[in-house]
Amino acid sequence: MLPPTNRQLLDLLFTLIFMTDDFPKRSLAYEFSGYRQGREEFDKFHKRFGTHPKWQSYFQGLRELRETMEKYFQLGRNRRPTQRLFHTGTRPTD
Repeated sequence: MLPPTNRQLLDLLFTLIFMTDDFPKRSLAYEFSGYRQGREEFDKFHKRFGTHPKWQSYFQGLRELRETMEKYFQLGRNRRPTQRLFHTGTRPTD
């Protein structure tokens, strides 16, 4: 078993190798993934804490970040990146 620091270094190395293999396509997929995770985080927390007054500034910050990312990706209000940018293969559990 690897110590946590070694595991993190290996993860970083493998990510770097993966990203540089086809950088333009994979970097875009990485950015879209961040956008998608941001939307999911907003939806999850807004569903639970959307009416709580102390959370409103947090939600406003997430809305502004989402709008900035949508401008960056040139997405319309209802358009989200749904295209699979590269084939990830199958998982061993499939």
